[in-house]
Amino acid sequence: MIAQVIIDISTLSLDRPFDYKVKFPLDQEIQIGSIVLVPFNRKDEIGVVVGLGSKKREGIELLEIKEIISQDRAFDEKMLELCQSISKRYLAPLTDTIRLALPPGQRVAVRAKLKVNLDFNLEELTERELKAAELLKAGPTRDGMITQKLLKEIDSKMISTLKKKGFLKEIRRIEKRNGPVKTVEFAYQNVSADRIREDLKRSLKSAKKQSEILKVILNEKRLPAVDLIKKTGASRASLNSLCKKGLIRLEREEVPLILDHFFPEEFRGDFDLNLDQDAALKSIEQALDEGEHKTKLLYGVTASGKTEIYLRAAERALRLGKSVLILVPEISLTPQIAHRFNQRFEGNLAILHSALSPAERFNQWEMIKTGRLKVVLGARSAIFAPLNDLGLIILDEEHESAYKQNVSPRYHALFAAKRRAEIEGAILILGSATPSLETRFAAESGRYELLKLPKRVMDSPNPVIEIVDMKGEDAPLSGSLKEAIKAALRDERKVILFLNRRGYFGYIICKDCGYVYKCAHCDVSMVYHLKTKRLECHHCGFSSRPKGGCPSCQGSRIGFYSMGTERVEVELRKLFPNSAIIRMDKDTTKAKGAHRESLIAFKESKSAILIGTQMIAKGLDFPDVGLVGVINSDTSLHLPDFRSEERTFQLLMQISGRAGRGDFLSRVIIQTHSPASSAILAAQRNDYDSFYESEIIARKELKFPPFSELINIVFTSKREESATLAAKMVYDWLGGKRQEGTDFEVLGPTPSPISRLSGQHRWHLIIKTAKLESTLSMLREAKLDFEPKGLSADVKMTIDVDPLWML
Repeated sequence: MIAQVIIDISTLSLDRPFDYKVKFPLDQEIQIGSIVLVPFNRKDEIGVVVGLGSKKREGIELLEIKEIISQDRAFDEKMLELCQSISKRYLAPLTDTIRLALPPGQRVAVRAKLKVNLDFNLEELTERELKAAELLKAGPTRDGMITQKLLKEIDSKMISTLKKKGFLKEIRRIEKRNGPVKTVEFAYQNVSADRIREDLKRSLKSAKKQSEILKVILNEKRLPAVDLIKKTGASRASLNSLCKKGLIRLEREEVPLILDHFFPEEFRGDFDLNLDQDAALKSIEQALDEGEHKTKLLYGVTASGKTEIYLRAAERALRLGKSVLILVPEISLTPQIAHRFNQRFEGNLAILHSALSPAERFNQWEMIKTGRLKVVLGARSAIFAPLNDLGLIILDEEHESAYKQNVSPRYHALFAAKRRAEIEGAILILGSATPSLETRFAAESGRYELLKLPKRVMDSPNPVIEIVDMKGEDAPLSGSLKEAIKAALRDERKVILFLNRRGYFGYIICKDCGYVYKCAHCDVSMVYHLKTKRLECHHCGFSSRPKGGCPSCQGSRIGFYSMGTERVEVELRKLFPNSAIIRMDKDTTKAKGAHRESLIAFKESKSAILIGTQMIAKGLDFPDVGLVGVINSDTSLHLPDFRSEERTFQLLMQISGRAGRGDFLSRVIIQTHSPASSAILAAQRNDYDSFYESEIIARKELKFPPFSELINIVFTSKREESATLAAKMVYDWLGGKRQEGTDFEVLGPTPSPISRLSGQHRWHLIIKTAKLESTLSMLREAKLDFEPKGLSADVKMTIDVDPLWML
């Protein structure tokens, strides 16, 4: 048997599989996904099996696989197919994609250990070397290997010399750790109930605490030892005495980690679906019953009951013996939606996202793989969850840009979800109140089935949406918004204020010469943070203290402009000192569980204002919110990106949807310097359909998605001339390909809108193509041609397929 093995999965340094012989008895055990030990480059390395066959190339003598490290394979054939599809579309190394499918927290590595060569002739050593050798020979060892503590006592150059001369031998050993687990000590009834009752009557009459322990064990049969002691008030000594008598036995067992990520809110009770919900659910249930892959767009206005459709569809899938995967775009969305899924599927729900500890992630992953948990809720990377018999995938808020990964593999979770649903034969539901234009166009074209929820549930009225023109306003809060906040708090309603910029001041400028304080490493302005009293770059993290005067002209007239969530919080505390002011942004939610704690504080406060960035714009469901305020709706509107209008509209619709979830009339106030914007006016009318119709016409004229597919090629270098030259070189190469008849269009080369980032100058090309497969084939050739030898050593070329940001 011949196995194709991807080498060195720990460092991900190689991208093509290598062939190895598989001899008996390993050929009886090896599978796709097996983690193996192989000889490579005169060392033993770790690899993962990605192919099995029986043919080999003539004239090549293959090395043999030495060992299968774990009986549990890392992934199966279906997961490998998903990884290969993502690698192919996004021109990413297969190793990068496979890494996402491996068990989180797993550590498998070959470690070099040093051992004394007892056959070595000590006469070959100098006096100084001999002294070190004798110390090593006499020193403590572990499994025959010299301990790290002893090695640290000897100069590293001496260790290197003794290795070269042969006194020390390097032994490579496999170290395995399947991730951290939690164990609990359980107490068990160890003899018959009659025996215990007899002992209770006789010898244990005087030992009251021991008697209490036995009475509980007779009733419970099995109980954690700690709980048993608490329940009876007994001591550990009493428990140990019963163990010595043989009446009770203690055993340590692995137990699932209980995730305290759920949101304490009352369930509003079961309710009948309205006609639109019922029709949508029946369509999904029919598809599940038929068991054939289909994609359905669930387009429902905010508060139209999409989550209830998800829950009931998941119930149907579970009854059919299938598992369920639900993806949400942001970690901050998980507390409330996790609570609702946990209420419906308690004991059968796994949570997967990057905020979990390694122990929690591995524990959840293991219970998913073994089939103990069949419903998985998570962020983007949860698409790689090792679910068996996957029948339903739900992509909530499918339009969200958080579903796109910005490091290799630069995959979009929508593509990954569609591909996995095809491979598994599962039903894919794409849910959104504002579907991306590409998704809505696919539904209009018949590729997806369109399911509509045009009405809010519970007969909750739509909020009244008002636009406030901020021309002439200096303060972050307009007079209209301040009065609206006062009115809402007076009526004991809660307030949500959205501003998509953290910090105190957005930028600092010299009023004399116009100098703007910019990051030393990026072509962006620095943001002032009041708490740290420092200027910070929100792109690379660089920070510095502001100078007393202008660094350019030494002038003293320094102006602070624009505002962030920190400044708005300060203003709110002055204006409304008796209300709870809760800020949610990247600065306040760094700690584990901070999202959940902030939302709980908002829920439990009678008079509360929640101020936050994009993390509060979606997924929140608080019936007592009376006012939503958008402090600056222009942040994303004027970005140099063809999607800026769409993003602004989606964001305004999402944040507006946090209001109007109770049985009273609520308000939304949108502050803007562009009151005539089509995106803002469409949001005021709550009119997705007309916005889609006008925007899709513009996209067609410009041949932007969905009428083409985009690829952004970015060139970065510490030297601007190197990045420029590389961009022009690849542009000329692409021009030659166009002359050969390849169907694509190239925009650029130009500096990227953010022309310098983390000290790297950036130039880019944008390719628009109607034939993605042929264009990708061409770009694979470009990677092979330019990356190793065609570009300067200091230039990095990044190919981003399906880019969502052009900055």
